[in-house]
Amino acid sequence: MKQVFQKLTGRKGYNNQHKMCPHCGKFVEESDVTCPYCQGSVGHIRVFKERATVKSDGQVETTWLLMGICMFFYLLQAMKTVDLMNLGISDLPQKSVFSAYWNPNALIALLMGSNRPALTWTGEFWRLIQYMFLHGGIIHMGFNLYALAALGPYVNKAFGIRRFWVTILLTGIFGGVASSLSLPLGLVREPSIGSIGVSGALFGLIGVMYAYFKSDGNFMAAARFKKIMINANVLCFIISIFMPIDNLAHLGGMFTGIGIGFVMYRFAASQWLIQVERATLLLCGATWIWGLIKIYDNLTHLKDIVMY
Repeated sequence: MKQVFQKLTGRKGYNNQHKMCPHCGKFVEESDVTCPYCQGSVGHIRVFKERATVKSDGQVETTWLLMGICMFFYLLQAMKTVDLMNLGISDLPQKSVFSAYWNPNALIALLMGSNRPALTWTGEFWRLIQYMFLHGGIIHMGFNLYALAALGPYVNKAFGIRRFWVTILLTGIFGGVASSLSLPLGLVREPSIGSIGVSGALFGLIGVMYAYFKSDGNFMAAARFKKIMINANVLCFIISIFMPIDNLAHLGGMFTGIGIGFVMYRFAASQWLIQVERATLLLCGATWIWGLIKIYDNLTHLKDIVMY
């Protein structure tokens, strides 16, 4: 496809071994961490190979991949809700097929990895990752995916694909850890169901971009993201008066994102940070696979679990 596009348009890619300093606009070497002209930080700037081609650097695709994972698990929640309805259990509320897709059953979310402290802290640590990909309804998922589509490219452009996933996972995990305090503090109306949704990680994306612009000296952009953080938290606290919203997950993800943003900017080119990021992705990937195996077992024995 790439070759066809190039033949039709006459556009060809080229390798670029330089990057532009965002502070003074001059080109510096790919390996430079500090601009030799203005002493500004350029370690976080990446060099994109093969510019002017249809080949993307993967930024948009990465955001869409995360959105696709959320949509896949939401559809699975809805389908298993229909299966649950077909069991005809009198103790469970009977829904129509439409309502199953509009608002999947909470028990299915619990079996698929919602972050319920009583289960998470008794060995099912995979829930701290999996809960992000589950949602309580189509509106819940819609708002989150809209915010993800808006924020994802910012983080990808600033830090790259690997650090995008590190940010998503760590802010989601620490948001889940903070969420575990919801039960004793009474900040969630239905703690027995557990926390679900990627919103904690979304607040982490806002936090990491605030830290990025603050470190980069772009105080206007930093102030804009700071305003977004404040307004989003205030809005969520108001809404939580009327419906269950996990505010602690939002705060945990946000403050984790701020910390990660400062670290990734300050030590952007450090080899130790790169190794830590890779180890984080491997550990999270292995933990998630463990969780997927458990979820598969739960869903294949759905009838036995519910009847029991």
